[in-house]
Amino acid sequence: MVYIVVKSWYPSHKAEEVEERYMEMLQKYPPDTSLAEQVVPLAGRATKEGIEVMAISLVKEGKFDEALARIGGAISMFANIEGYEYSVTVWVTFQEAQAMGE
Repeated sequence: MVYIVVKSWYPSHKAEEVEERYMEMLQKYPPDTSLAEQVVPLAGRATKEGIEVMAISLVKEGKFDEALARIGGAISMFANIEGYEYSVTVWVTFQEAQAMGE
């Protein structure tokens, strides 16, 4: 199993702008269950530095490239928001990692 974990950070004073853009993003990129299951659709927390949010998707067999491209497109919609930063990390289960080494 392959998981794609997206984390985003932005200043608290940009929350309204990010929320508006998120709603636009959902219209353009609604969840596609043929590519991935949203294990954690969106979770967030407030910190001294601002807001941090996270989403975790479980990629369907053979759909990694498509799922990653779709996530990239969705994230690109936030690129012009000042102070918005993100990371995309791929995680695999122990069994997947073992199979890569064989």
